Amino acid sequence: MGLAEILNAINEAALKDDVVQALLLCQTLAGDAGSEGLRSWAEQELTGYSSTDDLPSYRWLKGAMVAHGAVPGGRIARQPIPPDLLPRDATDPELLKTAVLSSIAEINAIAQKGESITLVPGHSARLAQLVNLANAGSARYEQVHFVFPAAAYEGVLVAVRSRLLSFTSELRRRMPGRTKLTSRKLARAVDDAATGMIVKIDGDNNTVAVSAGSGKASARSKWWRRPAWVALVSGVLGVTAGVLRGILEWPF
Repeated sequence: MGLAEILNAINEAALKDDVVQALLLCQTLAGDAGSEGLRSWAEQELTGYSSTDDLPSYRWLKGAMVAHGAVPGGRIARQPIPPDLLPRDATDPELLKTAVLSSIAEINAIAQKGESITLVPGHSARLAQLVNLANAGSARYEQVHFVFPAAAYEGVLVAVRSRLLSFTSELRRRMPGRTKLTSRKLARAVDDAATGMIVKIDGDNNTVAVSAGSGKASARSKWWRRPAWVALVSGVLGVTAGVLRGILEWPF
């Protein structure tokens, strides 16, 4: 399969919501081109992330808080907690979101099912402590969870699809026409395009990062079209014309 075919296959899979297939194709392309960045990103999306990984921004979700705890004579579960109940000095945005570590296949299944999901953030006990300090009521909360609608998981899928399409578009720009997958030039282009996509994960979804190497094409223009050569040739021709004119006008 050539470059054009594999890029078309990635695009088609991403547009048809088959993100798993698109990522598997990216793994194939990354292996052939030797792009560690593309391979690592595709593999983590396919297998899931660990709690120690640096997560892309789209895998941090902000959900509705619900608390579990006790009241005199009983217990309460899934008690809605408004964010403004937290102390003003504890409204760190990091406290109000949690990481989605699941594989892209699991995320897709949740999005397709259409049901809300409850996640327990690693700082659940800390949130409960802050809620208790702010509430100072009869309820005593032990854990705070986040509830996410299925649409939040659909947003993760859309973010991955967007990056896949940006990657193929950027690689086509760098490598117009058909190129063998063993080409060293292709290996560099794949790695640069993947780097742009990975950097873009924490940036604007509507931009495509372009490395400084993309400007090398203009430096390869033919030497006689470069401004310095044009000036030099023009100067030489001007001097030569002046000498010839003087010889022709010499009185023999």
